[in-house]
Amino acid sequence: MARLVLCDRDMRMHVFVLLLAVMGGCGSSAKPKRFQAAFNRSPGPASDATPTERSPGDVTVATSTGDDLWWLEPIYFAFDSSELTPHARDTLVKLHQWMVQHPKATVSIEGHCDEQGTTEYNIGLGQRRAQSLTDYLVRLGTDDKRVQPTSFGSERPAVEGHDEVAWQRNRRGEFRVRP
Repeated sequence: MARLVLCDRDMRMHVFVLLLAVMGGCGSSAKPKRFQAAFNRSPGPASDATPTERSPGDVTVATSTGDDLWWLEPIYFAFDSSELTPHARDTLVKLHQWMVQHPKATVSIEGHCDEQGTTEYNIGLGQRRAQSLTDYLVRLGTDDKRVQPTSFGSERPAVEGHDEVAWQRNRRGEFRVRP
């Protein structure tokens, strides 16, 4: 029966991804900026201006050096887990390489949770997620003084909702890069 539930969750996730692909192809600009940015994987126009502020879910960071971190996207976690996926480790390797090329840059890593669980538990789980991401960067060689983990628990959801689809998008780690 547990396998049946897992298959049902997998099916719902596939349907969700398919819906996102279809919605993304419509070209509508009516989607809220946070939602659109959270799922926009293509690079935006380069900016040679000052660093831009990021709201929760944003994935593009334009720096004053002209570097575009469009590939730096939220890292998603399984339910009640702070374990890194292979995709998460690949993203962290790229971030480490970028930080090697930008020795003055710092990064805040935010751990987030879905709304399930108590506030105290979610703050702890968010901290474990942020620390897991931080620890991997440090193991790669990033100076720990350049990385600051913090937890927001379930206080800053990327997606509003009370179902598995929303919960999956809210179990994440996000990055705030300062050049």
